[in-house]
Amino acid sequence: MEQDRAAAYAIVVDAGSTHSDVILYKWPGAKVNNTGEVVQVSTCYVTGGLAQVTTSNVSSYFKECFGRAEGQIPPESQATAEVLLGATAGMRMLNSSDPSQANKAIASVRDYLRTTDMVVKESNVGIISGSIEGISGWITINFLKDTIYSAVGHLNSSWGALDLGGASTQITFEVSESMHSHPLVTKLKLFGHQFHVFSQSFQCYGVVQAGLRYKALLLQEHWNDVSGPNQQPLNSPCDPFGRKILLTGDDFQTPCLKSINLASKIMESHRNYSFLGTGNYSECESYAKRLLDLTQCRATGWDKCINGSSIPDYVGDRKFMGFASFAYVANALQINKTTTKSSFLERAKRLCSLSYDKVLEMKLTDKTNFKDLENSCFKSLFVYNMLSNIYGFNTDEKWTNVKFTTKISHATLGWSLGYMINATDKIAAGAGVPTLRTVPFALLLVLFAMFLIISIGFVMHGIKLRKSSSYQRQIATRMDEEIVKFITPQSHHHLQNQNQPNGGYS
Repeated sequence: MEQDRAAAYAIVVDAGSTHSDVILYKWPGAKVNNTGEVVQVSTCYVTGGLAQVTTSNVSSYFKECFGRAEGQIPPESQATAEVLLGATAGMRMLNSSDPSQANKAIASVRDYLRTTDMVVKESNVGIISGSIEGISGWITINFLKDTIYSAVGHLNSSWGALDLGGASTQITFEVSESMHSHPLVTKLKLFGHQFHVFSQSFQCYGVVQAGLRYKALLLQEHWNDVSGPNQQPLNSPCDPFGRKILLTGDDFQTPCLKSINLASKIMESHRNYSFLGTGNYSECESYAKRLLDLTQCRATGWDKCINGSSIPDYVGDRKFMGFASFAYVANALQINKTTTKSSFLERAKRLCSLSYDKVLEMKLTDKTNFKDLENSCFKSLFVYNMLSNIYGFNTDEKWTNVKFTTKISHATLGWSLGYMINATDKIAAGAGVPTLRTVPFALLLVLFAMFLIISIGFVMHGIKLRKSSSYQRQIATRMDEEIVKFITPQSHHHLQNQNQPNGGYS
């Protein structure tokens, strides 16, 4: 039995490369085998990545969202409510290129959080690894799909997780215990059960960084055309026909590009670049393939390359959930959760053929589904080749194992919920009166109901028997009365004869 108390609350900040999400969670004070059954209460969106946060702007960055979240925590739970902040790929990149700046940003955030009414532990605020991000996303999916319990001992019952952000991508799935010594396999204990989970993260292969790499390839190939005094717009096959894009050297200031040839020149702040969309599907796919090819990546000079051969051969045997930009791209292609490999590609071809005017018209018609449609030709072909050539979904049959979605049961998919669930075993439950855990209590309730039904059955059967016995007794009594009436006169006459003198007969 656990201790019953007021619900526990915590705020998790998902600090991504382009924005942050401030999410309020709660769970019953009584845990299930030391793990809290967490539910999402609310979420708040903050524009801009954490890398841009400084001491002077950190308050304005977080104030509105934290004010909303703290206002939803009941008074009796405020004293123990914790805050956890995980900075992801954007800060991982900054930390690799400028550790001092990354440390300053995290310190500014930590100092601000201490001005709130939340419990702030130094170890709960920092940069998380790609592996933790992937594993936490896996926990989120399998908790919401209710397979954390049913998947125990059945590898193919759990869902794999495919995450695609702005700066990195992660693939995560459960493996057998025999792989426990693999360097990318982590042992988890959730709700009293153990899982062995493989997770691999690829830095610089999120859609934003991949898009910059694509543009950098164009600049490398046509440097003489864009660096001279008579600069002309550079044709961009992955952008809608007629779209004009202006970028500067500052836009390419990212660690994912620093190692390439001509990087120092491309990143010069005074430079301006003009691109003109041509909407050419075949040329765009060629660039998408180059970005994901290990040999060509190394030849280009990039130090962060993707290698699909490092992923165990378990992918095609199980179901996967593709969320974040995997789902956003599917949404732009008007794919309802699942599709085949060939259908995905055909939809991508049609999207790449759209003119920029048509794209703008579609965005005005449906702002929700097509909010980033102008970049979706490149993104869809990048996703297609990543799933096919890196993650192993290279047939129609395997492709249908992937479900694209952003939510399950109204809860947003991401790493933060799983991160919160995994952290609940470190957040102590308060004292109170003993109470039964959810699962045993439900079992006892079912047993009690069965006992009640059986008891009612016995009572009804007993009443029926009693009614039947009463009727039989009435019949027996009536028969006795009739027999008595029949035999009584004869018995009286016999007794009279016995009392007469013998002289009556000689």
